[in-house]
Amino acid sequence: MISGVVFGIVALVLFRFSPVVAALITALDFTIGLGLIWSALKHKHRMQGHGTNQNG
Repeated sequence: MISGVVFGIVALVLFRFSPVVAALITALDFTIGLGLIWSALKHKHRMQGHGTNQNG
């Protein structure tokens, strides 16, 4: 929670000085978030379909 606030402040400061850097950081954070969600969903799906499909 605190790290999110700090990240928001840093993003605002960087955006004021360099919109490109802020856009890159936002895209990186978004990509990391999507990666975590995707891996979590894949892990959950793998746990649910234990006997039916091992490769999926």
